[in-house]
Formats: sequence, C-alpha cells, structure tokens
Amino acid sequence: MTPVKTAGIAAVGAAVTSLVGFVVLLGVLIPAGYGFAPGEEANAIAFLARHAGVLAAWNSVVYLLSTPSSWVCFS
Repeated sequence: MTPVKTAGIAAVGAAVTSLVGFVVLLGVLIPAGYGFAPGEEANAIAFLARHAGVLAAWNSVVYLLSTPSSWVCFS
C-alpha cells in the first residue's frame, strides 16, 4: 500500500470516529444529563458514577481512535 493511500485511509478513519464521537455526545450523553451547571457537583459525580463505561468508551473513541496516527497503525 502506498503512503498516500495509507494517509487517505487514516484521514477517513479519523473523520468517521470524530463524527461518531459527536453523535454520541449530542444524541446520547447530553440528553442523559452530561454537562452540569455550576453548583451541581453532586449531580455531576452521580452521573459519572452511573455512566462510567459509556464515558470511557466515548473518550477512547474520541481521543484515541480519532487520531490519524492510530489508523496508520491499523492499516
């Protein structure tokens, strides 16, 4: 595979995972209560405790898989 083709696959993979991250944020996490007003720290901690798995998966997709260098390693 040529370097240009590998870079193209990496760019598309990064774009798709970033879009998935935004869809999950806007479609799942915010409606479920992610994002809190000042003074509601207890609610924030309770939300994080209830949704730890979802937040860990979301962070992994957004921050680890959406970088082009990670896609170059997989291609």
